Amino acid sequence: MQALIINEEKFNTSPQFYEDLIITFYHNNGDEFTKDELKIPTQLKNGVFYSVVINNGKIVSLARLSTIIIGGKARKTIYMLRQIDTLKEFRNKGYASCVIHNAVDYLSKMGYKRLLSIVDASNVSSMQLHLKNGFKISKPSKTFQKSHYYWDGEYFEKFLDKR
Repeated sequence: MQALIINEEKFNTSPQFYEDLIITFYHNNGDEFTKDELKIPTQLKNGVFYSVVINNGKIVSLARLSTIIIGGKARKTIYMLRQIDTLKEFRNKGYASCVIHNAVDYLSKMGYKRLLSIVDASNVSSMQLHLKNGFKISKPSKTFQKSHYYWDGEYFEKFLDKR
């Protein structure tokens, strides 16, 4: 098992390999996205990165994170956990926790102080995963609600340790 961050710099070392790796994960998970629909190189240029676990040459768990800007006058850029998914046959084996820890380590080393996530209120297993990995249920600020798409879900926040 190998935990890996796929960011723009890493992607540019072997774009076809990493794009195929990510697309294959989605296909193995039942999603039929095309390269044109995913726009991976464009996403990576705009602050998105993937935290993945690779087992026997394929991604078995993936988290997609992106930047958001919050605040009024004192605007800040922070990261938001947008997606976390594990192939069915690899669930409940710690892979999702591994991609979260990998992403948190990466963000901490980059100097970020917190990570946000919104989880659908009906997704109990995802809420449990977030709590197990140090996220706390929180309330979004009014400026966050005004400036970002917000749906009826649980708002989670994790404060990051300095590395």
